[in-house]
Amino acid sequence: MKLLAPQPDRRWLAWWESKPANLALDVALVAGLAWFALTVHAGLTDRVIFFAALPTLLVRRRFPWLAILATPLLCFDPAAVLPVIVACYTAARQWGPRWRTLASFVLAAGSLTFAAWDPKPHDGILYQLLVPPAWLAAGMLVGLWMHQRRMLLDALQGRAAQAERNSALLADQAVSAERRRIAREMHDVVAHRVSTIALQAGALTMTASDEHTVETAEVIRSTSSLALAELREVLDVLRKDQPEPPETVHGVQADGSVYSDVAALVRDSAAAGGDIRLDAAPDLPEVPGSIRRAAYRVV
Repeated sequence: MKLLAPQPDRRWLAWWESKPANLALDVALVAGLAWFALTVHAGLTDRVIFFAALPTLLVRRRFPWLAILATPLLCFDPAAVLPVIVACYTAARQWGPRWRTLASFVLAAGSLTFAAWDPKPHDGILYQLLVPPAWLAAGMLVGLWMHQRRMLLDALQGRAAQAERNSALLADQAVSAERRRIAREMHDVVAHRVSTIALQAGALTMTASDEHTVETAEVIRSTSSLALAELREVLDVLRKDQPEPPETVHGVQADGSVYSDVAALVRDSAAAGGDIRLDAAPDLPEVPGSIRRAAYRVV
């Protein structure tokens, strides 16, 4: 028996999709932005505001709206474009094509454009109005693609699980059908043979002159009858309320008729010592296999 190693408890990583790599990436991102903010020239107030909003990027996977609401505060840093792009990417990846994603883009684009606004730009006003939203749109498109990719993978996994369940169900049905087929075969073969044994033992009981032989034959007859009853009780559990399949069973030929089936049964019983005769027209009509088997079993 192969023992499986216990899996580590990662419930505390639920905010990062239970992946340590995601936590490490977010910590590295926040640490890098913090180091960069300390190295560039900025006022004390701007740094305090930026550092107050920076932790929202650490929990952005669980609370993306926090990072979106903090985008105006993140814009107080000269390198604000990177954390704002990350916040927009996270919102698009988590929410997909919804109104919240569009509202996040409008808020982030307005905040970034306002923070980078220069009354006398060297590149023109149109450049200031188009370039920051274009950066954010690129990050948001990547987030939307990741969202659709995740939805597709979830759908494929669901289909694979459904296919596996259907396969297991079909296998169970095949096993049940095989068990029922075996039950039918055992009933048609074993029950007929045991009945023949009981019939021969009964005939021996009536004709034997030796008392010991009579007692032995009676034991054989009673035991055969009891075994036949128990066999039928067991097989009825497998055969109860099940439709007859098209397979052939013992004593019923695939291309035969009711007459040939019953005639063979009468010959076997007569050979066993029974006083049995068949009185039937040889040109009986052709009937489906299920009816032929029912007639065979009744006779």
